[in-house]
Amino acid sequence: MQCFFKRTLSVIMSGLCLLSAASLPAVMPGSEVYAADYQISDIIDGYYYECWNQNMTGEVDYKNTENNGFTFSWNNIVECFALKGERFERKTVFASQIKEYNVAYDEDVDYMASDSRSGVYGWMESQNEYIEFRIVDSWGSQRPTPGNILDSFESNGITYDIFITARPNMDFLGINSTPIYYSVAQENLAQKADGSCNIKNTINVADHFKAWSEAGLELGYMYDIGFSVQAYRSHGSANLNSLEITKEITTDTNYGPGAVYSKHDPLPVDEKGRTVYIDFETDNENVSVEDENSSAVYTSDHSFSGERSFLISGKGENECSFEYSIDPYDFRTNEKNVRELTAGMKIYHNGNKAVIFRISLATEKNNNVVINDISCRTICPGSWKNLEDIKLTLNNDLFSRQYLCITVSESVDFFIDDFYIANTDDYALTSRHIRGDVNDDNKTDIYDITELRKELIESEGYHLCYDYDVNGDCRLDVCDLILLTEYVLGKTDHFPESETGTLIEYGSFSKAWYGGAIDSTLRDRSIDDVKTAVRSDGTFMSEWNISDYYEITEYQEFDSADEISVKYSGLVKTTPHEKYSYKKGVELTITGSFQKDWSDILYIHVCEGFGKKESVDHDTIIDELETVDIGSKKYYKNTEKQKLGSDIVTWITLYDTEAFNICGEINSIEGKVDFAEIMEALDLEGYKPKKADFKFVSRNADGYADFKELSFISNSTT
Repeated sequence: MQCFFKRTLSVIMSGLCLLSAASLPAVMPGSEVYAADYQISDIIDGYYYECWNQNMTGEVDYKNTENNGFTFSWNNIVECFALKGERFERKTVFASQIKEYNVAYDEDVDYMASDSRSGVYGWMESQNEYIEFRIVDSWGSQRPTPGNILDSFESNGITYDIFITARPNMDFLGINSTPIYYSVAQENLAQKADGSCNIKNTINVADHFKAWSEAGLELGYMYDIGFSVQAYRSHGSANLNSLEITKEITTDTNYGPGAVYSKHDPLPVDEKGRTVYIDFETDNENVSVEDENSSAVYTSDHSFSGERSFLISGKGENECSFEYSIDPYDFRTNEKNVRELTAGMKIYHNGNKAVIFRISLATEKNNNVVINDISCRTICPGSWKNLEDIKLTLNNDLFSRQYLCITVSESVDFFIDDFYIANTDDYALTSRHIRGDVNDDNKTDIYDITELRKELIESEGYHLCYDYDVNGDCRLDVCDLILLTEYVLGKTDHFPESETGTLIEYGSFSKAWYGGAIDSTLRDRSIDDVKTAVRSDGTFMSEWNISDYYEITEYQEFDSADEISVKYSGLVKTTPHEKYSYKKGVELTITGSFQKDWSDILYIHVCEGFGKKESVDHDTIIDELETVDIGSKKYYKNTEKQKLGSDIVTWITLYDTEAFNICGEINSIEGKVDFAEIMEALDLEGYKPKKADFKFVSRNADGYADFKELSFISNSTT
């Protein structure tokens, strides 16, 4: 129950009566307490308590008292809040597992002329969002009526109206719109005791959970429940004379929708780190097809291992799809209490060209299905291919069913074999294959040579992989075929280790590497038909398909350098997507970041691969810019300067006048950007280098690149 509103946000939210950040759960992502707010919280006599005052405005006094009570007073505040109750271990108790939860309280209030209220307050977490809830027994100047009444019900002799509203969307704080469930007593309990404003009641929270569920509101896992007093722009006081919480929590659900899965211990992990492994030699009830026009049979027509595989045949207009129903309890949760999994399989299809296989995670709940794409791979026909390193995260919601779906974009028959799902930390990518065992039958022989030669022909000489790689450089080429042949014929008795360690990453990623960092970005993050092999010396290879935008950036920071430069060389080939008339290779942007006198910031961008007719802004194209000679090269030059706060920021962009790559051809790229030379030519003095970036971009094209040299060079002249 932690407030994390900044001072500026407090002003924005002040007009939203009691819908502020009061008592947001402390475990919510990105939450933090700002100095603008006052907050205390702790545990006393087994009860969690908290007091919060927005912006530390006015005066607030909170003291714990005997019988689990407290005294709470306020004056001239914007909004304040006091609570005492219970916190739950995250994602351990679902709301409908609470059979009874009685909050018995005795309270004296003096807030009848102010906008204040008392009752039960808490938070839940559902599948995709946080849920705030309020049970209001008494109020001051106005009864909370947030919207239309959904339903009414009786609990402990009191009739409550059910409402739902929403906390405003706060994307800038990392929070989507948050639903707030209300149960509001039809009669104000603070007016029932002859005007003395003493309230005694027992709220059975389980009655409200059940009523909310019957009204169609989704429940979730418990964060906390407590008795609370909330006040808004007023003065007043409330004394909680006594508080007692009694409860009964069961392992089964007591109301609402039933759980889809039964809790059980995780399945054992096999010798390869797999939790689920299906070779389709026996029927499996967890596999099926989605489209009624598709059929699925176990077949011996093709198989990767054993005698059978699973055939999916699509004859209708819709995409045919293989599904596997995932039981979340089969897998362990990690230290973050989530289930992060890795899936893979072998796939064979009989089409006449390469087709796209899309992997999705479907979530079905309350007759609604939400499909999230998580991966996309291009697979050639005629031989078994590995579909590996598919990352997915389960939502841990026992009331929804989740399926891993494999969908093909063309009307082709496809076969699946050796399907697996594993906890990611149990299944190390680099140890999955025996080098030289190309057909994955746990031995290296003449059949591996045949399979490797076939794969080499299909890949047209360039393919990043682990399974077909023999010499350890993560790339399939003729060197692998020669080495494998020599090994099988007995001319060598071992495979040499690669001189530089290489690691393949799929799709977007970010990691520290080579004294700096390297990032890969895709416009569509569900497409990971992109492989980036990063070597231990900081150089990289890339192979990308389908993606309209692929970017890889490597950078290094400098603490005490006076001069910096970036040197690079490699090969690039691109094939434009047919749907785009704009034919282009790739772009390189080498950036140096500099600073002078702490407030003078300079960025120099050196760009290659940009066409002369490309736009710099809405009014200017590149070849309309002035030109400058730097060393042996001529550049178009664009300069922008802007004052940002106390800083003056200058951007200088230099476009190489010569194109360096052509689509459809293998292009050799080599260059060195010497920022000291550039700054001397542009008469820039006194700037100290802070950082250098190398950015490689491909737009609307498939292709590959191999940068065998990428060096960030620094020099100190002192």
